[in-house]
Amino acid sequence: MLTCGDLKNLPVLQKIKYLTGDSGLANPIRWTFVPETEKLEPWIHGGELLLLSGALSQRRDFRLGQVLLDAMRLKMAGAVLLVGDSYIQKVPREAIARAIEQDFAIMAIPWNVPLVDIQEAVARAIVMSDTQLTLDNALDFLLQGRISAREYAGFVLAPFLAQEERTCRGLLETLESYFACNGNTIKAAELLFVHRNTVKYRLGQAEAILGCSLSDAGVRLKVQLALYIRSQEQDNGRKV
Repeated sequence: MLTCGDLKNLPVLQKIKYLTGDSGLANPIRWTFVPETEKLEPWIHGGELLLLSGALSQRRDFRLGQVLLDAMRLKMAGAVLLVGDSYIQKVPREAIARAIEQDFAIMAIPWNVPLVDIQEAVARAIVMSDTQLTLDNALDFLLQGRISAREYAGFVLAPFLAQEERTCRGLLETLESYFACNGNTIKAAELLFVHRNTVKYRLGQAEAILGCSLSDAGVRLKVQLALYIRSQEQDNGRKV
């Protein structure tokens, strides 16, 4: 089951900040809710993730503190606030203090993260949460539309991205060159201006991190596809 603490692992929510610390991180999320008015009660069943954007927060009579208190009373999972100029700029201290007491997560995300992307990512994650995503089934999830291309690349490459930056860069560059040279380590070494043994060593590191062999055609396909998607996302100014 998806929880508030899991949101930081979604690529689109990498910049999320937890304003209430560890409070509410274990709260399960059943769905998202974007209110059109301050009145939440008629539409809430409990467990929803409240998404507050500029459309509501720009109203003169908008009372953020009261909306958050109502969300806690209605047992919502937590609240994600889009923050920035012309959006939410400040969260009342009283609301944060009450949220910590009530084990309710209040989170902030920059205003320029598209709300529709947040909704889609959370919805996909909720659906996926009933089935464990693995390297073996990641491509199936992608083809079935259960994850986006960006989410696929983020998941497959996550073990590398978790490494120290220099190590990560070296491994990914080596893999890209290895695939570009159709698995020829000599040509890959020439492309990278390193010794062939360096390429072999890095490939061994990559296999250890992945927990599987690059001699497996299926593994090569999945990793190469993830690298291609990452490259395309970077060309478009988006980070994976």
